[in-house]
Amino acid sequence: MSMRISYLVAVKDKARTIERCLNSLLENRADDVVVIDGRSKDGTSEIIDRYLVQHLYDEGTGNPATARNVGLKACCGDYVVIIDGDQWIPDGFNDVLKRILSEGYDAVFCREVRVGPSMWARAHQAEWTEVATLSYDSVYWPRVLKRSLIFKVGGWDDRMLSDEDFDLWNRVKKLDPKICRSSLVIYHDASDISPFTEFRRGTEMASSRVRYVRRHPSEWKRLLGAFPVGLVTGCIVMTKVFLRTRNPRIASLVLILRTARSIGHAIGLFYHPTRRLASKHRRL
Repeated sequence: MSMRISYLVAVKDKARTIERCLNSLLENRADDVVVIDGRSKDGTSEIIDRYLVQHLYDEGTGNPATARNVGLKACCGDYVVIIDGDQWIPDGFNDVLKRILSEGYDAVFCREVRVGPSMWARAHQAEWTEVATLSYDSVYWPRVLKRSLIFKVGGWDDRMLSDEDFDLWNRVKKLDPKICRSSLVIYHDASDISPFTEFRRGTEMASSRVRYVRRHPSEWKRLLGAFPVGLVTGCIVMTKVFLRTRNPRIASLVLILRTARSIGHAIGLFYHPTRRLASKHRRL
């Protein structure tokens, strides 16, 4: 029996980008596309209904972990590719991936590329590239996993309102999977990136970070993203970006984005609105 690959898309309020995401999957002749909609209110659901994909709904709090667990049960592929609603894959991705997986890999890392028309988007990509040179595993995790391994570790932990993919991967790693760090690219829409979105992202990331580090003590460095320590690492990344690009504006924007995220991270470590929402959901 030939290998099958499922594309698992968790989405909520991504009407602007979901069409490009689904077009890219179907144009790649994806074997199986499962879309889990967190009850979007911006027209995303209506767009998904135009496509020949499995369209499911997440009845939970709408966080990615619960949505992906819902979708995982519907996936029929031997492997699962984890895609977000604001991401898309280039032509030929699926064919190359099948050739890689035919060599017996259990997990495949893919490179993410942030794209967008603004200078903020360019700065975000420059930062992402530079952080990867410092610590690859801090920004990348396997986007492709053998489905049986995900089930074996119990899927995504719905108590993790951030870092849910890193948490899953740290549990899968204990099974000693065969890993491929491929040259495959997944594109990520970064057109809405701004200091405000990064501040909010920092707060959301911190909401589960203490739980994450307690579970995976070797990941303690992730707590260093909080201000003021995060400002030091931000300056280091800014300097490396400037030395590579020779563009002082891009380097300055990198520092602004990282500082906003760092302040949000510090606030999130003490104030956890998303964590309280999860607790409320579990009581219902």
